Amino acid sequence: MRVRFILVVALFNVGCATHIKPTTVQNPPPSEKFSDFGRFELQSVSLNPTYAGEDANQRASAKRQEYFNVRVSPIIDG
Repeated sequence: MRVRFILVVALFNVGCATHIKPTTVQNPPPSEKFSDFGRFELQSVSLNPTYAGEDANQRASAKRQEYFNVRVSPIIDG
C-alpha cells in the first residue's frame, strides 16, 4: 500500500512539472539611452479597464504602487 502511494505521488509530481522555455536569451538594450531624454514624467500605477474589475489585479496594482512609493519615490525626489 505504501509503495503504491509513493508511486502515485511520484507520477503526480512528474505530470505537474511544466518547463517553460524562454523565447529570448537576454533582454535586449533599449533603442534609446535614458540620458538622451530631456525630461520624463512619472504617473501613478493604473490598470487597463479590461483588468480593473478583478480583485487580484487590484491587489497587484496596489502592491506595485506601494513599492514605488516606498522604494522609488525617495530616489527620484532626491
